[in-house]
Amino acid sequence: EVGKSSVQLTLPRAGLDGSSDMCDAHVNSGDFFDSARFPVATFKSTKVEAAGEGKLKVTGDLTIKDISQSVVLDVTLNKREDKDGRSKIGFDATGVVRRTRRTVSAAQ
Repeated sequence: EVGKSSVQLTLPRAGLDGSSDMCDAHVNSGDFFDSARFPVATFKSTKVEAAGEGKLKVTGDLTIKDISQSVVLDVTLNKREDKDGRSKIGFDATGVVRRTRRTVSAAQ
């Protein structure tokens, strides 16, 4: 059953491959990922739902630079293999991450 599924990923920031060496250096700098201090990003699902034939919606917590944000990933399953009594799947996932955070302060 899809609803009983879960996803947990660790995404190493080293080896991030962008459009150029200069772009890679900037994205890995403190302006963005600060990869030297925060070498990995993580994702842990909180809900998995069917979204049509071969499609899923996976909601979860994405943590980058020790800041967690709830995101929804649109997932397309592209391969399934049953081997050694275990099922393995391949998939592509896309989602949107907003880099801004709102600060709310109480009126005085």
